[in-house]
Amino acid sequence: SRHRRNFADITAMRTLIQANLGDKNGALQGYQTALGIFEEIAAADPKNIEARLDTAYAHQFMCRSLLILNDISGALKSCREGINIAEAMLSSDPKNYEAHHY
Repeated sequence: SRHRRNFADITAMRTLIQANLGDKNGALQGYQTALGIFEEIAAADPKNIEARLDTAYAHQFMCRSLLILNDISGALKSCREGINIAEAMLSSDPKNYEAHHY
């Protein structure tokens, strides 16, 4: 699980560079890959706060990428998913600093 998370983190970082270089479609594909891995990790261990936050942040990056590609409905869906994850984390742990700052 740790190796998959590291791979997803590296994919997300590489994808951020792609986005900054103007490769919008490549960035979207990279974020989709990272998001899929983060979701698998979070599903395997629902109490893993780090995995849930990773998934929320991946949704945030997907949202931005979809907005750039003018996919408003896809962006809204991804933003809502990320917000839902953060809200669920806060409802189970109101003192969760990281979820407050999502």
